[in-house]
Amino acid sequence: MFFLSLVSLFVFSACSAAVITGGKVLPETGSFFRISGQVSPLFVRSTSPSASMFGTLGSSNNRLRFWHQSWLSTDLAVRGTFELGFDLHSTVNSSPQWPVPNTIDYRKIYISLYSKTYGELSFGKNKTATDDTAEQDLCFSILSIAPLTYGLTLKQEGTADGHLRLSGVLHNFDGSARATCLRYDSPMFKGLGLRVDLHNDSDPNNNGTNEIIPGVAVFGRWSFADGSGKIRFASGLTKQLGAIGIKEIGLINTNSYSWSNSASIMMPSGCGASATYSLLTYQHHPFKNAPYYWLAKFFHTIKTLPNPVSFGFDFSRCNNLHAFALYPTLYGAAQSWGFFIAQSYPKMGIEAFFVFKRISYNLDQKFQGAPKFLPANVIMVGMRVVF
Repeated sequence: MFFLSLVSLFVFSACSAAVITGGKVLPETGSFFRISGQVSPLFVRSTSPSASMFGTLGSSNNRLRFWHQSWLSTDLAVRGTFELGFDLHSTVNSSPQWPVPNTIDYRKIYISLYSKTYGELSFGKNKTATDDTAEQDLCFSILSIAPLTYGLTLKQEGTADGHLRLSGVLHNFDGSARATCLRYDSPMFKGLGLRVDLHNDSDPNNNGTNEIIPGVAVFGRWSFADGSGKIRFASGLTKQLGAIGIKEIGLINTNSYSWSNSASIMMPSGCGASATYSLLTYQHHPFKNAPYYWLAKFFHTIKTLPNPVSFGFDFSRCNNLHAFALYPTLYGAAQSWGFFIAQSYPKMGIEAFFVFKRISYNLDQKFQGAPKFLPANVIMVGMRVVF
């Protein structure tokens, strides 16, 4: 009922507004209604076990967004956002590797008050404050870790099919979530900004009862003097109920926290690098031995072309994360390396890409009889069309 009321208010306030499509610059007076979205077809081919899928790009799926803004004064505006997400998948080869349903998701439904002086206060279903703190990337950022592990499994040696979901062992511990939340975004001050929120989550250790979870994040945005180079930075801390990747096997604990950090730089020449370091604390691993994740990425963008081309390679590793139900006292290490090439067509709002990844996971072999998993080679070919 609450979200229905938000939608009704949003539609009513937008009826008399001017319609603007895509990413056009909005005037700072009057009322405006913007329609935007994206389509992101994707083909994935994976080995160990062998399977192919045609669908949408996991963390950047098909979306349709309605956004409204009405200025109440020269400094204060009221805003509303309603965003739908569409996941469509078709498995080419029969395999338990991708049991992914076709879904329509109400991604965002919230209203906010925006002030140029004091920042923005929003309430409703929205991204939490710590979202994207592990995924700051100035080059082809839509290929975060999520689509690479979305429904993907690894084959256990000596078996016919995959039994280990990569989402449980290769995770960047980003504080990403969409939930009913009260969120505040501060104005940027010399390139720095603050986000804080209180969001609703269910506690799996207490019969699914709801709990209010705090989150805080710091963001940095800087540009070189001529604007041709950029720097991005983010750091976030939030509580996790049923820690990421842990709830799949029952090792859940209400005293779990994720701390995620990432930074990216692009030089005026187009060369750049991105890095992530995140960790997760929970009952079986206090801060001293907490599971952690790191990523190093190096890239180059040829800006002089009419349609810029980017290419690069990355390495990532996730250590100390329990993930195999039959051996809950063991932990292992997942690692990934790969390369990509992408071309963007700014005038048409299109990005096309090719990605290769090799992903592996090894349990602590000190335990006699610990299972072994075969590495998987993953190829992704796709595009994103933004309107």
